[in-house]
Amino acid sequence: MRSHHFRRQGSWVQYLIAVILVGLLAPSINAQAVSQPAVTTTQGTQTPPAVATTDSTTNTATSAPPNTSTATAPSQTSTTVPSSTSTTTSATPTTTDISGCLTATDDSHDWFPQKLDYSKLVDADFNVTYFPRYKSVSNFRTGENMMLYCTETPLNISGVDFKVKVRVPVSNAAIRDSSVMGYFDLLGATSAVKYSNAITTSSSVTNLTSPCGANVQGFNGSAPSGADVIFSPQADPNNMIDLSLKFDDNMLPLQKATYVKFFSLFVNQENMADSVFDMVNSTYTCQKQAMNTANIAHRKNVTWMIYSSTDNTFNFQTGQYYKTLTEAAGANLTIFLTGTTAFTTDALRNMLVNNSVLIDMTQYPSSNNTISAWYGLTGYSAQGVINANNAQTQSAIQNGGLYINSPDAPPFMRNGELWRTDYTASSNGAQDWFNRAPSRPDLALMDLVAAQFPDYLGSSYTRTFLRNFTSSETSHTANSNGYCAPTSIESCIDNTNFVNTDSDFSTNAKLPAGTLSQPAKIGLIVGGSVLGACFIAAGFVALRTKLKNRASFSKLNEPGDDEFEMPGSARPWDAPPTGNY
Repeated sequence: MRSHHFRRQGSWVQYLIAVILVGLLAPSINAQAVSQPAVTTTQGTQTPPAVATTDSTTNTATSAPPNTSTATAPSQTSTTVPSSTSTTTSATPTTTDISGCLTATDDSHDWFPQKLDYSKLVDADFNVTYFPRYKSVSNFRTGENMMLYCTETPLNISGVDFKVKVRVPVSNAAIRDSSVMGYFDLLGATSAVKYSNAITTSSSVTNLTSPCGANVQGFNGSAPSGADVIFSPQADPNNMIDLSLKFDDNMLPLQKATYVKFFSLFVNQENMADSVFDMVNSTYTCQKQAMNTANIAHRKNVTWMIYSSTDNTFNFQTGQYYKTLTEAAGANLTIFLTGTTAFTTDALRNMLVNNSVLIDMTQYPSSNNTISAWYGLTGYSAQGVINANNAQTQSAIQNGGLYINSPDAPPFMRNGELWRTDYTASSNGAQDWFNRAPSRPDLALMDLVAAQFPDYLGSSYTRTFLRNFTSSETSHTANSNGYCAPTSIESCIDNTNFVNTDSDFSTNAKLPAGTLSQPAKIGLIVGGSVLGACFIAAGFVALRTKLKNRASFSKLNEPGDDEFEMPGSARPWDAPPTGNY
């Protein structure tokens, strides 16, 4: 009977020793496991303003199915080697001699042997009909019809109102939209662009990033007289060589990418266009599907922003392009219920209070393109983030649970998720994002995945557009490899072993060197508290044992039964732990 009593007591002491060890080791446990006891973080249930999201709209026929994933996550836990799906092609730019077309007087010869694959133009923004000596192109977005002819003079075709008549292949194109250069670079037709509108008052071009040997002259105002065709956001209705593009942010990523086929019609590179688009489409669609099925516990809130120095406002990008791209990367585009513009720094910080990733697309002057200048512009500060995070953590501990984000320490500031779109830029600071992202949504998507989950794509992937501004990464100029008429592009990476279960709570809030991290502080508090409780409990056990050695307590009315013991289910120290450990 007595030996049974001591067996119960011995296991009890062993349990106390284990609890003491847990308390002492708590500060050294990885912050992902420690977090903060009894403090939970749930995105979307925090301080106003509320963040609303909407589902993807229907894509065009050439785009991927809408992403229906509902996952996000901040930091990385996977260390597995991702698998990949290669995407290559043997297509290269080819030249067809059509000089004989200049004097052709009939349709006995087909001068355009390269033709776009009609089956892949269903529901596109444009279409083309081939004739022996010209192409009839219709742009449904602008309502313009174009005749692209190879004869000495335009053909006289009745019944069709051609806004523009251009001899092809063009060799002196002018562009008023810098993204057009990205399409010509993909086609290996960079030399066809001779003029670009400058963003300064001088004639030098400062808005292009192409490394493909472009020799482009700048112009302001009216287009140069030597241009064959002008590609404009909005064309001059009275200029017979001026074409409207009307690109906007409500176009979907693959919808914009399809325009490599549109521009190929002007340089007779249809085969190259089909091959390049197939590669881009394949990688983008594969990566989107991979992120749709990835094991990601929480979807991050991502915001795209541009600062306007003209009226000192912060403008948030909420078009379908950014929404679809963000959702394809396994995140949510933040839609602010208070509007798409912040007119003050206080309004900016209040709107971004629950934001996980902030991408600033502003074209800052080089002197202001620093993190310190950005802090001054937006009202954030490194020390302010630390102070606000500490205050919110202590408040959560004292008030029972929910960590509420502070406008001075939103998730993107605590976790170092402030990004710029100038990782690749010209020596003048022009961002490659505006030149190439419309034609390469595959790179834009993979960059956004890498920004959120570096472990997912692995160390072999190098970002193209996104630069981590928090860590003061430096920009670099474009490399022609994979940029100019690529015969292969980056592969889709489907990391089937990737697991991410983390929330947005920061493990260190970017504390200065030598400063004890918040989880470590919490661990010490928890460890000290547990240790103190264990000493009290141990004293109680010692006293209780001493008393038992003096006399045994038996159940009333049950002589001869075992000594009385408190039922195990009623012991408070047996209760399961609560909170995030």
